[in-house]
Amino acid sequence: MEIRVLNCCKRSVNAGCSILMVCLLAVTCWAQTDASPGAELNVLLQQLRSDHPFEREHAFSQLRSKPEAVRDPKVRQALLELLDRENKALEAENRTPPQPDTPKQRDVEEGDAEYLGQLGGLIDTFADWSNPRQVCIFVHEAYDPDSEFGAKIAAHARLAVPCLLQMANSDIGAIRAEAIPTLVQALAKGRREIETGEVALVQQQIVKGLHDQDAVVRGETVIALGAYGASDMIPALEDVARFDPGSETRADNGTQWFPIGEESDKAITQIRQRQGEK
Repeated sequence: MEIRVLNCCKRSVNAGCSILMVCLLAVTCWAQTDASPGAELNVLLQQLRSDHPFEREHAFSQLRSKPEAVRDPKVRQALLELLDRENKALEAENRTPPQPDTPKQRDVEEGDAEYLGQLGGLIDTFADWSNPRQVCIFVHEAYDPDSEFGAKIAAHARLAVPCLLQMANSDIGAIRAEAIPTLVQALAKGRREIETGEVALVQQQIVKGLHDQDAVVRGETVIALGAYGASDMIPALEDVARFDPGSETRADNGTQWFPIGEESDKAITQIRQRQGEK
């Protein structure tokens, strides 16, 4: 057994893994060589709950390659819990000061994005969109509001809106910039499904998003209203068109400018054209 474990770990070293990664892989190497399928599955489920991000990612990679294991209800539940944990970990990371934008750091971020995308994609194959807790976990994923996944969330407005409203009050701008545009789409596609009292709250959050301190949130809200907004949002957009200072950031290549006021005028035109108004 020891020889097979050493060979397994040696392959990991040759693949470029660090010593820490090899140590984390040792238990899995043993499970793959001598343990029964049931014992190996239990080891992987335990690793999904590890405090080490790499070990969680490695266990997921192993499970992802075993279709028969993914059909197991306890594995599916463990994957849902993993997604919930990773969502919260990403949110916590967004609260920490940004690290220097070195090539190594960018590689790590791209790897994390691929892993989280694969995790969410696998779960989506067996997701229960009638389960409020599961929908809330999905809502907390990182996604483009204008993507196919964003449209799926908006299509389940009744269950998604309460969680989106919570996210719209986040202290993290990136989360607000995801939640508020999705609320715009949810209101457009599922207004009849949303509780009457929640409709007013959604509208309030959208208007609040138009005046958010974060220019990205304001800009994304304006763009979403251009795509999905109703005519009752035109007065608020007119205010933005008149008074929003826009977004200005300094970079090595000079000033970057995003004219939110001009985008608001475009959004008003889009709404009127969509609704046959002049």
